[in-house]
Amino acid sequence: MGFINTPIKTIGAALIGLTGLQTLPWDDQSQYPGVPGAPLPGPIPREFTWVAEFLITAQTHSSTASRRPGQYDGIDVTVGQWVADSVTGEAWQITEVQEKTPNYIKVVLQDVYRYNTYRDSAGTGYGIPNVGNYIIFNLSDAGLPQIDPVPEFGISAYFSQNLSSRFEYINTQYDFALYQSGNTFKVGDVISANDATNSFVLADNANRIVVGRVTSVSNVKEGWFTVNPVQKIVDFLDWLPGM
Repeated sequence: MGFINTPIKTIGAALIGLTGLQTLPWDDQSQYPGVPGAPLPGPIPREFTWVAEFLITAQTHSSTASRRPGQYDGIDVTVGQWVADSVTGEAWQITEVQEKTPNYIKVVLQDVYRYNTYRDSAGTGYGIPNVGNYIIFNLSDAGLPQIDPVPEFGISAYFSQNLSSRFEYINTQYDFALYQSGNTFKVGDVISANDATNSFVLADNANRIVVGRVTSVSNVKEGWFTVNPVQKIVDFLDWLPGM
């Protein structure tokens, strides 16, 4: 926000190491439809989180209001930011910061909603980040990427279109993921928070603290669903809010 004299963070980074952390099942489309009379092929595991190591190229600017006057570097990387491949525009979210120095970070990346897994044009279900140059950035209050300026290593001709389309298609401010074991919610249900049971319930006269409207129900992981929230979502706080 310019009125507090701090520019947008668009930190340059080079991916130098990647280790798979978690997998989820993925169905190989080349195996469908199945052979009549034969059992359908089982899903195969595909990684959706990784431990990633990056070398950082500091972003210089002209503000004295940042943590280090005139510069953003690896110390300024936080949980909740995103990294995008400067060529493909594919993006992953930082869900954990394990190590950071001005010139190096070690973080956990997640393929949120497995968007890159199912985007894979090779038809192999790989949503894995490739070695190369990346941009670390924040999302705006509207859930869209904020990148200004572009790092000196530059971006491809189709980077911006691919990246913006991803966040217009799946915007966590309009489709926010929640979990409740054994829920029977359906698309279109309006749900509320019940403070007596610490659970989500259908909104009615007795449950008026509305959370939002259900926009999807997972067919892969039981209990997960998304809502279009009635108010702005703030998550990934890595500090304790003040009183």
